[in-house]
Amino acid sequence: MADQSHFGVGQEVTYGTAVAPTKYFNVKGAESVHEEPTWEEFGSVRAWSIRRIEEATSAIRGDVPIEGNYQDIGVILKHLIGDVDDTGSGPYTHTFPGSTGIPATGRIGLGLTLEMLRADGTLNWRYAGCKVIGLSLAASPGSSPVWTVSFFGKTEDNTASPATPSYPDDDLMLYKDLSVEFDSSAMDVESVSLNVQFPTDEPFGAGSVNFIKEPKENGFLSVTGECVMWFDDMTEYNIFKNRSDVDVAIIMDDGTHSLTINQNKCKLTTPPTPPLEGRNRLKATFGWTSIYDTDATENIQCVLVNDQATVI
Repeated sequence: MADQSHFGVGQEVTYGTAVAPTKYFNVKGAESVHEEPTWEEFGSVRAWSIRRIEEATSAIRGDVPIEGNYQDIGVILKHLIGDVDDTGSGPYTHTFPGSTGIPATGRIGLGLTLEMLRADGTLNWRYAGCKVIGLSLAASPGSSPVWTVSFFGKTEDNTASPATPSYPDDDLMLYKDLSVEFDSSAMDVESVSLNVQFPTDEPFGAGSVNFIKEPKENGFLSVTGECVMWFDDMTEYNIFKNRSDVDVAIIMDDGTHSLTINQNKCKLTTPPTPPLEGRNRLKATFGWTSIYDTDATENIQCVLVNDQATVI
């Protein structure tokens, strides 16, 4: 039976020119990708009411929550960070960014076409020229890792026939395979979240309602995280107290496939004092901000091991 709905992405050969999807993801919850115009209203002293309204600008915006799967997350990581080194002979290792770091031109030249088949096997939208401007991770008891991808794009087409999806193996990132390390020591963590933002400008210009230049970075790569930890001693608290740097790693590993998110130099920025709540076991929230380490590791480095020779 044909899929009634799906979400897929394709890497564009020419930025802003739509292509068919090649990677497909399981959507978790409600997505919000849409065309968002702005409007200019024209009034006049000659009339009581607005005489005219015209489209001023238009862009694609929105988020998609997806299931964590070792086999397909790589294309998102590449378009978020801008570069990847692919090595190995199966399983394969993909490192973001590569050994030379984020390219000097950032993510210029990288664009995704999103395809969102929303219902009935025919109600299909394609969004071209999409940049990944944000990625967040959340995992907690009863909820295996969910990734939410934020997109900013150029144009919408709701006339293209949907492609036929081909899904990777269900090699899912599970809560039971998740761990968090501070300075290479595993923590007793209940839940964890991560938020990565890499914003672009919005180069609108005369003669078009769409932007007339390919968006490029206009802000810093921001990486923040938080975990709720069972509090048994002062070891981790003293990292905060002493204002020390700490190496934070978020690891998902099923024994064959893995994703390691290295944040080699972090400051604990949220006071992790555990509140006393009757006879409840102590828990504390440790929040951090990651800062530059080296070109190859920046303030975030992702190492993905899966069965795909390349991430595209």
